[in-house]
Amino acid sequence: MTDDQYAQDRTANRLVTRLDLLEERASVQVIRDSVGGVTLRRVVREEEVLVPVTISREFLELTVKSGGGQIILDGVPLEAGRTYEVLLSEERAQIVKDVYAAQQVEVWKRTRTEQFQQSVTLGREVLEVTGRTDLVTEQPAGSDADTSGLAAGT
Repeated sequence: MTDDQYAQDRTANRLVTRLDLLEERASVQVIRDSVGGVTLRRVVREEEVLVPVTISREFLELTVKSGGGQIILDGVPLEAGRTYEVLLSEERAQIVKDVYAAQQVEVWKRTRTEQFQQSVTLGREVLEVTGRTDLVTEQPAGSDADTSGLAAGT
């Protein structure tokens, strides 16, 4: 190797290593917590009320007169001078409950969205060089650097 080649080889830049400097970035996850709830159910409250009802009975009235013929009712002879009643029909109360809408209730659900800011401290790596800083010189911006490979330990 000639002196020129040796000098050129010593001044060539070679990539030794690459470092990734990391930084933290915030991401937000929204978590829904159930903090309260209600149960809706229909409950029947009962009360006893008196409903006025008028019912009728229909009778056949038999008055037996003396001196007439004999009257027999259900195999039994009726006595003269007496009045007998025979029940022909009777009414009875049958209560029917009808259901009506007495009140209407609307149940709504509403979501409120609120914007707010929350502070977070984020870290970022920087490269800190320690040692003899008097040996550090600034290189011109357009210099050629050989980044074709890593030279370990040189």
